[in-house]
Amino acid sequence: MLPTVDSPSRSPQSLMTKTSLDVEVVSDIIATFTSDVLHQLDLFHSQDITRDAAMASIEASCKEFGDIFAGENPLYEPAPWHGPRLAGKVLALVPGVKGANVPTTCGNYFRWLSTQIVKVHTAMNEGMIVEEAGPTIRVGMREAVTFLTDDLTPQEKAAARGRH
Repeated sequence: MLPTVDSPSRSPQSLMTKTSLDVEVVSDIIATFTSDVLHQLDLFHSQDITRDAAMASIEASCKEFGDIFAGENPLYEPAPWHGPRLAGKVLALVPGVKGANVPTTCGNYFRWLSTQIVKVHTAMNEGMIVEEAGPTIRVGMREAVTFLTDDLTPQEKAAARGRH
């Protein structure tokens, strides 16, 4: 399991080896992030924690997971299209996301992603059935994985389409 804010467990051996951010690892990261956000929301709605505590935990997760893709987490080997290239892609393609630097921008991508998760969770609390919510979350997770593992910038894609 990936380290999270709520369960930062890594053996000393695993700290010596960097994990490449391939599709499988990114899928696991997105699944872990989604679970973390949903868990915090469930704790808040069951009144086990305050809204502020849930939001603080989600905020910490956004920074932690953003740092992975910004190249700031020594446990992970980012792909060449992560770091500054990913930050540029986030700024260009994700509505409303801003950032002063690469780690902030990547963290803000995860804040945006957490907002999408909150929207589905809220809809569930307002009557959305699980049979609809589950696929909605899975589609969002797949889209996030695709976004984070796609190595082409929009300009590169446009140029590639022009060559075919």
